[in-house]
Amino acid sequence: MVYEDEVSALKLMSEELSRYHQVFAKAAVENGGLGVIIRVNGVDVGSAIGYTAEGSMLTVGVIYYVYIRRSYRGSGFGKVLVASMEELLEGKGSRVYVASTTRDNIESQRLFKSLGYRVLEWSIAESELGYDVVEALEAIACMYDDDIIMVKPYSRSLLSKLRRLDYRSLWFNICYKPWLDYRGYTSVKL
Repeated sequence: MVYEDEVSALKLMSEELSRYHQVFAKAAVENGGLGVIIRVNGVDVGSAIGYTAEGSMLTVGVIYYVYIRRSYRGSGFGKVLVASMEELLEGKGSRVYVASTTRDNIESQRLFKSLGYRVLEWSIAESELGYDVVEALEAIACMYDDDIIMVKPYSRSLLSKLRRLDYRSLWFNICYKPWLDYRGYTSVKL
């Protein structure tokens, strides 16, 4: 069964992921993010965290973390988590979904591609969409320049609306401030 449950989603991630990732997942939830959990026979086997970046022209759903316990991987739970998170984000007005991963996380890229996402290297996304759109995607999804961008649906005209998105507050609260806190710098303000 799949449940919307931010507390359980964070709990599973706190048991399985490094403190670094726990800090960012917690910040997303504390700033209005959503969590889903898959429970099988009373065992939490996977969770996902997501949130929206809302603009006047376009709301983007960010699928921030997807985690499946190792012994349950390959059973389709990742697809269920992503689809469930998309449904929740759609309920918040999202028309586009974005996720990112590292270049070497082939399993994640394969998962998102199987669900209709366009998987792009940074340089390709920049040449196709323009630097300002890719910069907005980077900021709202807390990406690094060497991450892989995953977008659904991939529509240049739709994504061009990101040029008007004011993402500074979201980026500060979900991406930058948690990084500062993790590093021990707590006095910086937006």
